[in-house]
Amino acid sequence: MTATLDWGLCIATLNRGDVLVRAVGLALSQTRPPAEVVIADASTDWQATRDRVAAVVGNRARLVFEPAAARSLTVQRNQAIRLARADILFLFDDDTLMYPDCADRIMARYAAHPSVVAIAAHHVPDAPEDSAEGLDRKSVSPAAAGRIATGGGAVARVLRRQLLLTDADCRFVGYDGADRRWHSAHSPQPPRHCHPIDFINGFALTVRRAAVLREPFDEGLVGPSIAEDLDASYRLGRLGALWRASDAHCHHLEAAGARSGRRVNSALAQMNVAYFVRRHSARPTRDLARLTLWSGRMTVADLAKDLAGRRWTLPRFRGSVLALTWLPRIWAAPRGALVPWYQTVQRRIMAGAR
Repeated sequence: MTATLDWGLCIATLNRGDVLVRAVGLALSQTRPPAEVVIADASTDWQATRDRVAAVVGNRARLVFEPAAARSLTVQRNQAIRLARADILFLFDDDTLMYPDCADRIMARYAAHPSVVAIAAHHVPDAPEDSAEGLDRKSVSPAAAGRIATGGGAVARVLRRQLLLTDADCRFVGYDGADRRWHSAHSPQPPRHCHPIDFINGFALTVRRAAVLREPFDEGLVGPSIAEDLDASYRLGRLGALWRASDAHCHHLEAAGARSGRRVNSALAQMNVAYFVRRHSARPTRDLARLTLWSGRMTVADLAKDLAGRRWTLPRFRGSVLALTWLPRIWAAPRGALVPWYQTVQRRIMAGAR
């Protein structure tokens, strides 16, 4: 008889105690509750938050709550993964709110399809009914801020994808050859409500623990670690199939308290992808050309987002221009010294240097 899979909630958090407590409560209220809750907290008052979470968890699940080894999303994610024991890890953000049957639906797919290594929960625009209780609404940023109000039809989707580059596969440049990828011919036929995908956003990412231990998050990133989820899920695509379960609902609250502003985030979104490609590409000449073209498109998209949001100081665009000035230097950096060098570069950018 096949052993029953269990799951654990693994969260990297920073200064979001109220939302975190709520998210943990909703996870514990699942129709299929977690075996464990594992949290790596980079907050200065992490002990106080630990006590609040412990009061919610009680004896309903194993609780591991530790201070972060470093204030870095990738380091915190890997820390929680190493501390976990469950077969399947829900690596959700601290402001991801789960609908009651979200875990049950995802776990059923893992049990039935062993070659699936990661499954994305499906973001819906409305939070679960009870998630608004006790939340300070001032801590929540409008999810629609800066988006073009073009409606929800096919034309709007094309505009968002082609002009604003909103889809995950538009915000990344792959660096693997075909020999490194899990081929679709090996993949199982997805059941109803499941769809093959190439990337998974971190707020909705669930994964087999054995797989993410083989392809961990890239700790060469520091601070906000923009695009770490796209890179990690891309590398997980070497090991098996990635699916989205459209009937496993969650809501990403997008709580305020972001680690950096728009200009910095825009710069790092491009620079981090350049770092990934420089670190891993086996075809540098071809991939440099693809990366340069992609960076130009991202810069145009960031300008469009600024104009759509009436941000006349153009913070996203200025961040993209800054990234373009760094791209040649990232590409010229020796691979053997790339990680420590790029960590220093990221800290300079976050500190406001050019």
